[in-house]
Amino acid sequence: MTLSTVLGDDSGIWIGLGAAPILTAIISTVTVLVRYGRGNFPLLLPEEPGKRIYIYDFVIDPENAVKMSRTVSEILERHSLPQKTCMSAGLITEEALMLIRDKNKDARKPILAECTLITQPDGIKLILRDSGVIFDLSDTDGFLDSFRRYIFSSLMLKQESKLYMVTTGYNRNEFFFKSDRR
Repeated sequence: MTLSTVLGDDSGIWIGLGAAPILTAIISTVTVLVRYGRGNFPLLLPEEPGKRIYIYDFVIDPENAVKMSRTVSEILERHSLPQKTCMSAGLITEEALMLIRDKNKDARKPILAECTLITQPDGIKLILRDSGVIFDLSDTDGFLDSFRRYIFSSLMLKQESKLYMVTTGYNRNEFFFKSDRR
């Protein structure tokens, strides 16, 4: 209405209706940026995304399981997690991959895997996905058919934060390793 009065005709109402959403978006964006800062602004990517998320794709075999175990341990060490946690994460990674390989020993095609490490303020999330037989790695009540399964089941009893889910035909196992940083 004010714009109509200034312009002296009804076209000010239509100009105001078009400008209102744009002005609202600008004002709300500036308000969120000032209140939460650039680092927490939901429409912007983190400044260094390569240092927060690590993704590895590979075929599961003994050599790649050992390499992935070392890689996970090194990344956790780089993010200042305790040595015991780094070694535990590496062992869980290697044993999980080898257990998946053992469960799929009759498979005709290679078993593909993805290992994702996501750093968070309170720790690091390890996500293992594989294309093998669907089974819950973290199940501590499952049938212990091998020494490796026994070792892994024992590791899962100590692991506080674990999750299993099936996503579009793939196994997905999540483990969370807390950091002592505050």
